[in-house]
Amino acid sequence: MSYCRNCGTEIEPASRFCSECGAELDPSQDSKSHQSHQAENGQSETGPQRPLQGERPQQQPSDPPTKAQSSQTSETSQVGSEPTDQPSWSHLSEISLGKKLGLAGGGITIIGAFLPWFSVEFLGSSISNSGIDGDGVFTLILAVVAVVVVGRSRLGSWGRKTWIGVTLIGVFVAFLAMGYINDPWMGVDENPPENAEMLVDTGIGLYLTAIGGIMLLAGPLYDKYA
Repeated sequence: MSYCRNCGTEIEPASRFCSECGAELDPSQDSKSHQSHQAENGQSETGPQRPLQGERPQQQPSDPPTKAQSSQTSETSQVGSEPTDQPSWSHLSEISLGKKLGLAGGGITIIGAFLPWFSVEFLGSSISNSGIDGDGVFTLILAVVAVVVVGRSRLGSWGRKTWIGVTLIGVFVAFLAMGYINDPWMGVDENPPENAEMLVDTGIGLYLTAIGGIMLLAGPLYDKYA
């Protein structure tokens, strides 16, 4: 379809004059006018037309991303990022000296409960008795409780209940171990046989338990009064 270059009226292809204004039609101008009209509409009878010289091509709107693409993009953006609130080894430097003493003392007490507390030599043979065969069971349980409580408390604070609990555990463990070191027959109602004390030797486990109890006691006291 052709258009008049003077008034823009639609004219028949075979016409030489505009039926509206009477202007003479130029076949070459009609063709250019027809191409310009098709370029402005963006389509022709055969489909979309290429842009004219000097015109910028129009960008077609892209389809919105699908749910799978959005999920993949979200996962990709999270690959290089790591959470900042996860614990790291650098936090160990923030633990107070008293808490380090408490944790170490609890660990030593646990080890001491499995080592010999007493050994008896009789007729050339030696019989050992570990801590868990007697009262070492109580020191083992208390040491585990102390380690768990101290480990779960905040880095820079004991807390009133934690401080009191660990202090009492340290007092009990240290008192029990040093009492057995001083008197292996402590708590026995019957009098020991003659020369029985010379036959009983204290083992390494009892000394480690005493050291662990003292450290459990010293930890909270150090952080509070030092």
